[in-house]
Parts: sequence; structure tokens; C-alpha cells
Amino acid sequence: MVTGYTIHKRSPDFLIDTIHVVSGLMRFDIKYYDDKDRTVRYIFDYPHCKILNCNYEFGYFYDLQKFEYDTENRVSKITNTRFDYVSGVETETLVSTELYDYSTIKMTNKGYIYNGYECEMDALNRITYLKNLTEMPKGYYEPHEYMELNGKKYRVGDKYYTYSDGMVSTFSYERTSYWMLGWDDRWSKVDYFFNDEGQITFKNTYYSLDGETWEVWEKRETRYAYVQLRNTDVHTIYIDSSNVKVYGISGSIVVNSDKNTEINIYNTTGQKIFHQHVQIGTTTIHLNVKGFYFVNLNNKSHKVIVN
Repeated sequence: MVTGYTIHKRSPDFLIDTIHVVSGLMRFDIKYYDDKDRTVRYIFDYPHCKILNCNYEFGYFYDLQKFEYDTENRVSKITNTRFDYVSGVETETLVSTELYDYSTIKMTNKGYIYNGYECEMDALNRITYLKNLTEMPKGYYEPHEYMELNGKKYRVGDKYYTYSDGMVSTFSYERTSYWMLGWDDRWSKVDYFFNDEGQITFKNTYYSLDGETWEVWEKRETRYAYVQLRNTDVHTIYIDSSNVKVYGISGSIVVNSDKNTEINIYNTTGQKIFHQHVQIGTTTIHLNVKGFYFVNLNNKSHKVIVN
């Protein structure tokens, strides 16, 4: 059963993305980039009710995100604003302001600490444990509360990750505040399945009260179709399906490619810091600075962390 679809279009100059989301209601997202391929504005446009036989007319509004960058081209501020139209009059409301301080990133022996979370990673720089360091509301759960299952202890509210070929699973124990709705504290497991292009094809969510009997909460399937549009003003992004593996190690980024290609490395702000033509096989690129990087090759971006 098809429950919704999304059409993603790019302008010829790659400076504007138009994303048409249809799932019951409609939404039009418009994403603007600058000449450095940085996101500068993101509009979430909610038109009047478009659902079949809809008898309720929503007032028109749209949300706007504005991105600012520091002198090192890193995102330093995101401003979220809502624009409402009532009787033809526009009202602007500041919703929130998000500030980013990169000096707070702290590398550890097992990963890094940033923005209230501690991440532990395996040898391939994949997150295996996400620990919440933020202070939770009183009574929600204790800072060092654990639940035991099959002889192993799990910290309440944290997420544990496991990996297999084409699949990632998260596991956690959740305290809920929805007991009035019949939602009890529970074990949670979410399985994500990916295609060869790294896109999510299935997301399955399961809950259990005792950790033994599991019930399906949601099963979601996503299918992708790539077509060449006839309009000359837009075209789709084509995902390269070549066999490429990119990962970070101590002091370096490793690229395994099955064909000759160009490689570009960007920091977290989108600033290009490296460019090279690589040959078939394995290429190791040494970097002096630890942290997050985006590696682009074959029109596909890979996120890696260098320890």
C-alpha cells in the first residue's frame, strides 16, 4: 500500500532543491545553497488542505530556517521563524535560535563527546553506544539507572547500535510519560535496512514489556525511482552505484574504489580542504586535524570521523 511519496528536484546550477512531500497532506520544501554548496535558507511550505474530501481549511503558513557560518565556514547559528497569513496579513514569529560551539567537541579513547551526548565507536568509526549526558526532567529516570536483560545491563534512555550487512539496529529501554494512554515503560528495537546506494528501504519498530515477547509497532517501506525529467529547468540527482567504501582511521581517511575518480573532502561547514584524483583500489589520505569530515566522490557524500 502506498501511503505517500516525495519528489526531489534540483536546479541546473545546483543552488536550489525543491522537495514535494505528499503523505495525506502536502508540503513543499525549498532548500537554497550558496556558491560554496552551503545551505543558507530552508523553507518548509504548508499549503492549504489538499487531502481528498478535506472539510477543514488550514490557515496558510510556512517555516523558514536561516543558516549562518563562522570565519572557518562552520555553521554557527540556525534561526527558525514561522510566517502566518491571517486575513491577508503576514505575521512573523521567532520560534527558536540554535547556536553551535565547536570548541566543546571532545575526542575520547572510544569516540567523542558533543552537544550533550557521548558516542562510542568501533574500529570502522560506527557508533555503537550513544550515551545521553543531558539532565532529564525529575522523575523521568535516574542519571545512572540500568535495566538488565539476558545478563547484560543497559542504561535507561541510551541507545545501543549493532551492524550487519545492509542493516543497522538500535536497542534501548525507554521510560515513558504516557501511562494515561496505556503506554508502559518498555524495551525498544528499531531495524533499518539499506539498499546498495545507502538509502533506507525498510524501517521496522518493535516494543516489548519483558524483553522476550515483541510486538510490531510500525513497519515502513520506502521505494526509490530515478527518472530524467523533461523540464529543462530541473533534474533529479542520480546516485552512483559503484562499489565504494569510505571510512576514517587514526589520522587518516581510507577510500576503496572500484574505478578511477575525483575525491573532495570537506569539513563540517562545507569548506573544501582536499582534492585529489584517485586510482582503482585503496587510497589513504592523511589529515592532521581530528574531527568530522564529508568525503565526496562519484556524486555521493560519505560522513567519516578521523580520530
